Amino acid sequence: MFLKNPRLLFKSSSFRLITLYTILFVLSSLIINIYIYSIISDYIYEESRKEISEDLNDLALVYEDKGIDNFSQEVFEDEDDPFLVRLVEPEGKTIVIRTPKKWSNLESSSLPAATDAFDGQWINLNYDDGEEIEVTSKRLTDGTILQMGQTIEAREELFKKIKEVYMFAIIPVILIAYLGGLFVADRALNPIKQLINILNSIVSKAKINTRVPVRNEDQLNDELISLFNTMLDKIEALMKGMRNVLDNVAHDLRTPMARLRGTAE
Repeated sequence: MFLKNPRLLFKSSSFRLITLYTILFVLSSLIINIYIYSIISDYIYEESRKEISEDLNDLALVYEDKGIDNFSQEVFEDEDDPFLVRLVEPEGKTIVIRTPKKWSNLESSSLPAATDAFDGQWINLNYDDGEEIEVTSKRLTDGTILQMGQTIEAREELFKKIKEVYMFAIIPVILIAYLGGLFVADRALNPIKQLINILNSIVSKAKINTRVPVRNEDQLNDELISLFNTMLDKIEALMKGMRNVLDNVAHDLRTPMARLRGTAE
């Protein structure tokens, strides 16, 4: 029937109830997932920058307590360190700089100038065909600026994988929402279907004594069924009353007619 006239599908109570439930379920799931994603992303941002900030403070202490030589030794001790380290004079001249091996194309001129450096502020830079790095700075007691930076490639790749997982999770969420909508629609419309079946039975077989069972599962549905059964009780009582009246009338008419027939014979 729906295939012959698709408009009937959109007028169906079951279809509208399932669609509404599915939309609400998917939207609520998206809101929850977006909130969870924001918490995860904030945590990843904080953790990825926390190590930089701790190393920055440690190097600042080495420079201020032990001097430039020990500072340089500490900076170049680990060649595989993935972080950028740069010490800049207040005038902007680079004193010490160490860049990771894969940052070979990075030029010191592309880094934030000393006048642009603020304690704890993070600055994002693009280099080498659009690859992005982030740099933070700390002003030392003698006026020099200590800068450290890292690439955000690994972090962005992690965010990309998380987004892909969310995208693939949308399909089972929609499926679960649809199945849930089917269940809710069936439970909500089942009493109405029972009423329709009872009416069909009454109309087709004239079973006026048929009643819809009350399941005591939902107050509104039970109240509707009780009212319907009460209506059937009154209809049945009215039909019995009419039948009794007709029987009495027939009996009353039958007696005089019998006398007249007897007289005529």
